[in-house]
Amino acid sequence: MTQQESWGYWRPQLKSGQLTELTKSWFRRVECTACGAVVGRACRSAGGYPTNHHKARRAAAGAPPYKEWRAQGLINTPEPRPATALTQAAQAAQQEFRVDQPLGDAVALVRRFLADRAGQETVSEEVLDHYDQEVRALLLARGPEGSTEIVTVLAGQLASLLKGANPKAPDAAYTEAVTKQISYARAHQRLERLLSDLESEQATPED
Repeated sequence: MTQQESWGYWRPQLKSGQLTELTKSWFRRVECTACGAVVGRACRSAGGYPTNHHKARRAAAGAPPYKEWRAQGLINTPEPRPATALTQAAQAAQQEFRVDQPLGDAVALVRRFLADRAGQETVSEEVLDHYDQEVRALLLARGPEGSTEIVTVLAGQLASLLKGANPKAPDAAYTEAVTKQISYARAHQRLERLLSDLESEQATPED
């Protein structure tokens, strides 16, 4: 079975025609500062061909209101499929690092990948097939909105892993890297809150 065939049966669930059109319209309600596409028109590649919406346009439009669309009956979400073992691993990662679901899911997936390839110099087709199945199961369990966040965070985590993982102890190196990332992010958030409080105090007129 090819990758396209193995993934094909769930694609309509995540990319129904109506959901795709709603999402396109949502992003295209603003101009794209990256390629100059006007309101209502698709983004263009450097060669002038239609392409996916650029990051700048998605950021300007904001996240699509999936919950509102579902409440209005505009989209139907299939029942999520369980991903028992992997879901439990993701929940454990959330508790371990005290993070949100997308990052917990990404950490669980990366760790599963490391476990599958442990002791191997190269990644075999069997390992990749297993990993594909694990990723697909978790995406189906999270639904359309959650799957988008997982893929985004997972890409960043894999890039981080490939940059700095210690081949002798990749799981330990990855755990240390995640801990450092989270510590840095939280310290940055605390600093931002402190600066915001100081600015508020300075802006408050004295009696």
